Amino acid sequence: MMPRFLLRRVLFLLVVIVLIASWPGGAAGAAQPAAGPAAAATPSAYTIVNRNSGKCLQVTGTADGAAVRQWTWLNNNCQQWRLQPA
Repeated sequence: MMPRFLLRRVLFLLVVIVLIASWPGGAAGAAQPAAGPAAAATPSAYTIVNRNSGKCLQVTGTADGAAVRQWTWLNNNCQQWRLQPA
């Protein structure tokens, strides 16, 4: 059985791969502006949708190490992402 910390690292790497593949021009999907009044010419929040499954990237909590998963679009805050320069 894989140690818990190693499992978390593998899961994190998989999430990073999904994010990269979901980036516009990527292989698996595209980032789409979040719907609603907050969406403007330059949106401040994005919903990341996997082109193959049609599901959105969603975080399950606010603490460090919170799980990220694909889920049906609910238009919730947990499915909205901001892109910031590093």
